[in-house]
Amino acid sequence: MNFFGEVKAEHRALERIIERLEIAAGIDGIGAWGRIWAVLAILLPMLENHEELEVFLIEKESYLREPGAAAILDEIEAQHLRLKKIMEQIRILPIQPGQGPLARLRRWSRELAALLRLHFKTEEDRLWPHYIRTMSRSLGRSMGRRIESNALGAEKILGKKWGRSSF
Repeated sequence: MNFFGEVKAEHRALERIIERLEIAAGIDGIGAWGRIWAVLAILLPMLENHEELEVFLIEKESYLREPGAAAILDEIEAQHLRLKKIMEQIRILPIQPGQGPLARLRRWSRELAALLRLHFKTEEDRLWPHYIRTMSRSLGRSMGRRIESNALGAEKILGKKWGRSSF
């Protein structure tokens, strides 16, 4: 699989987890809090790993010299900052659920899901096609292997955690 294929495979794996988050955020009654957190416990660390990969890739001086690169990176960074803010809000919620905290957890989970979908689209439609023009073939191959490993790891977690079952 080529570099873009690997990035897209990782995004699709993350989107399947995001779908679970959206389902969990829509559940009412006892257990809603736990179901949302069960998904977030998997998703949040995977997102941190994904961001580390992006930072490694897009902070290349040669890319920043490309016309238009700064504007794209500014948009990506703004999305990252919004994602971090949402994740921080989620992480500071109290351990015990209550009506107020549950409503906030649902709202922030839905915002996180929507922003992640937008972020993945921005990367796939704008960042990667622009970036690939300056990326060396060797970097592309090595990063493709790392992304493939991440995507396979995500698929393995999905299979172990949820298999074919649903909420």
